[in-house]
Parts: sequence; C-alpha cells; structure tokens
Amino acid sequence: MQRMRIPSGVAVALALSVAAAAYGGVTTSRIPNGVYRATLSEVFMRYAGVSAADAAQNSGVQTLIFRGKRWTNKTVNRYHPPDCSGDLSYTGNRVTLVADRVPQCGTAGGRRLFSARWSFERGQLRFTAIQPKDVFSRTAWGGKPWTKIA
Repeated sequence: MQRMRIPSGVAVALALSVAAAAYGGVTTSRIPNGVYRATLSEVFMRYAGVSAADAAQNSGVQTLIFRGKRWTNKTVNRYHPPDCSGDLSYTGNRVTLVADRVPQCGTAGGRRLFSARWSFERGQLRFTAIQPKDVFSRTAWGGKPWTKIA
C-alpha cells in the first residue's frame, strides 16, 4: 500500500477545521437550526435607551427558534404576548427576518423585523450591524448573545 502525502496547506486547514469543531465554532452559511434564548430585563432595555412602554412590553425571556427557512419568536413576560413567526433569508453574511402578515406579529406583520450580520460560536448566536439602526432593534436583537438551548 502506498503512503498518501498531504500538502502542508491542506493539513493546516484540516487541523484548524478539527480545532474549530472541537471548540464549538461553526462556520456555516445558515444559522444552525435550534432554539436560542436571551433574557432581556426591563432595566437593561431602559438603560440602553428603549422607551418605558417598549421595554415593559418586550422585556422578559426571549426565545428564537430557527427551522430551515422559518423563525418563531416567543416572549415570556407579564403581558403574555402571542408568538410571531416568519421567513428567513440570507444574503452574503447577513440574515433577514420577515414577519408573517398576521395580527400576532403586530406592527411588524408583513415587514422586515430586522436584518443583521450573525455569528455562532461556542453555543452562542450574536447579531451585529443590525438594520434598522434604531435603539430598540439594537437592544432587543443584538443587546445580548442568544444561547442555544436545544
């Protein structure tokens, strides 16, 4: 049997890929399917500059669920808001979430919820360079990392 020679560049790339996988780094063009959670307190949101009404309505335990080309957002707080879902699309290194045109999505219904660059590393999903650039979107979607729980 002849021994196979691996070019040094390929060996280094392979070693880096194995190391990234071992440490939880994921290089992919899509957010990994799963359930992600972040807790946004009313105080945290107010400190970031979100209005009192928006902070009260949107604080609490936030859960984002990604499955294929669909997303769902669940909020657990004293107001018990309904879940909102929609479509996902990707362009380059950005993801865009568009809400379904249904009453439970409120004013976001049928519109872009947000668009952002995203990264997933060591079990945490992060959104940066968020559009729209308003304080609420930056705080609600990018203010904290989203931990993958399932």
